[in-house]
Amino acid sequence: DKYIGDSLMVFWGAPVKYGDHAQRSINCVLEIKKILESAEIKSHPILSKFKTRFAIHTGKAVIGNIGSSERINYTAIGRDVNICARLESLNKQFNTYFLISDQTKQIINKDIRTRPLEPVNLKGVKRKVMVHELLGDSIKDDYIKEFTIYQKLYIKKDYKLAKAGFLKLLKINKNDSVVQYFLKKIKESSA
Repeated sequence: DKYIGDSLMVFWGAPVKYGDHAQRSINCVLEIKKILESAEIKSHPILSKFKTRFAIHTGKAVIGNIGSSERINYTAIGRDVNICARLESLNKQFNTYFLISDQTKQIINKDIRTRPLEPVNLKGVKRKVMVHELLGDSIKDDYIKEFTIYQKLYIKKDYKLAKAGFLKLLKINKNDSVVQYFLKKIKESSA
């Protein structure tokens, strides 16, 4: 659709309506993820420095030619567009690169690998939005299952058991920034 600062906004389902618009957006992001994680990009002296973050949200929007007689743009606007923009900026908080909302998670193929994070308050949104990290194939299914157990303990505020579990996962993958995020949140809630 357009560039917004250093961001790029893209939408699916208009002007041509697709029943699988959410899946198409996920497939696109996974293809980009694969390219960004390729040896060619990782070894490139300049491209390897770029950190690209994505967010996908599913909802309603006003789509069409919007503007005035002097400047018009075919675009999407509305609450759900704003939610998506806020999800993209949440990547910094979670130290992730690929976030999706629960609304998107519920309608994509079940074989798409994700892990739950937590419900978050977003500016201008009355209800909390549940956020998931979109994963590739680098994290094993058993690890995701264990993570989900500890994430649920965290959500229930059973911080002692959640912390023990997250510390166990950190021994398996010391670079898991999401596990580090939850451990930091547990430490802050105990202080």
